[in-house]
Amino acid sequence: MKPGPLGAHNWQPMSYDPQTHLVYIPAQDTIFIYATDKGFQFRPGNWNTGIDFGLFKDPQPPLPGGFLLAWDPANQKERWRVPYKSIWNSGTLSTAGNLVFQGTADGRFVAYSADKGEKLWEMPVGTGVIASPVTYQVDGVQYVSVMAGWGGAFALTGGSAFGGSRAPGRLLTFALNAKTPLPDVAEKLPEAKPIEFKASKEQVDKGALLFARSCAVCHGVAAIGGGATPDLRYSQPAIYDKYPAIVLDGELSSIGMPALKQWLTKDDVEAIRAYVLKRRADLLENR
Repeated sequence: MKPGPLGAHNWQPMSYDPQTHLVYIPAQDTIFIYATDKGFQFRPGNWNTGIDFGLFKDPQPPLPGGFLLAWDPANQKERWRVPYKSIWNSGTLSTAGNLVFQGTADGRFVAYSADKGEKLWEMPVGTGVIASPVTYQVDGVQYVSVMAGWGGAFALTGGSAFGGSRAPGRLLTFALNAKTPLPDVAEKLPEAKPIEFKASKEQVDKGALLFARSCAVCHGVAAIGGGATPDLRYSQPAIYDKYPAIVLDGELSSIGMPALKQWLTKDDVEAIRAYVLKRRADLLENR
């Protein structure tokens, strides 16, 4: 189904230009796959939607597209659009100088002409942007600022699989004729060395299904994390050994990882561990 629950437009604010009479919408072409969970049973503390989330175990999830849409509300028609690689791009800012500013999930901050949608300027900012820019004036100088950072609900489930960056967030401020260079915060992935493990294909497949149903909503579709939570494929070796204590007993509950012993067994956790280690091996093999 398209658009899915994240919508054709989510919470990222749109803006209106009283000169062009257009609304600038951070739009997105999201999908959602629905199928009935034939083995559904009510489980306290779960979503209990009856949807089979096992459908979301594909290691190469479909990439939903996003775009900046200039909409004529009086005549109810599109005037122009700019396509993006991913959804979950920033809110928009319109200015009296015939400009529209928007940040992108793939780590850019861009200015377009408000009347035609022509790209006039862009700056790589090293992280996905979802917040709306603001503009203000101090001592006769106009500034444009934006909170640059990849986060929010979609960054959990989507992780970096859909174009978002793991680089730290930061506040960026721009002005005409400014000379200060932008500090580099390029995404730095942790070291990851191969870890030997023994698991049957059946165990890995079981882990893939369990991960999709119980873990992916926070740790990323197909374990491609790194949005608002760490990418499990890059965990230190000791972390994999502590999966039962972490997943079942809540050893990391103080930092947001709850105990799941109500819903998962030790065998389930071993299958999930095997699946994540397989995804780690796939990652290292394809580097």
